[in-house]
Amino acid sequence: MKAPCAFTANSALPALPLLPGNSPTNAATLKRAATLFGGKAERRLEAVGLVESVLRATRPPVNWPAAEWADLAAATAFDLGDLKRAEQLAALALELEPANAQASYVARVLERERQRRPAAPQ
Repeated sequence: MKAPCAFTANSALPALPLLPGNSPTNAATLKRAATLFGGKAERRLEAVGLVESVLRATRPPVNWPAAEWADLAAATAFDLGDLKRAEQLAALALELEPANAQASYVARVLERERQRRPAAPQ
């Protein structure tokens, strides 16, 4: 039996991070994204976009688990085959919460994956 992996579609959906309490608009957007993460690829891609839009509008310091949302979106983007977007989301997580261990781990995993893949022809 294989253990669940955050980077595969066949894994159980992880527990969703907390919502920001100080921004009803961001909370509503992330709540909408949360409903899409368990769906088909196009809905999951929409969820990634919603999380990304909230994160790009957020400035440090943050008082909600922004890096956890970024990690979830990065893992989903990676699972959907978009390594570049996953790396951008991981970098955004570290920008918002530089000391977040999970964000550092996700960034390292994605970096190893990028190095493992052959370079695209130019």
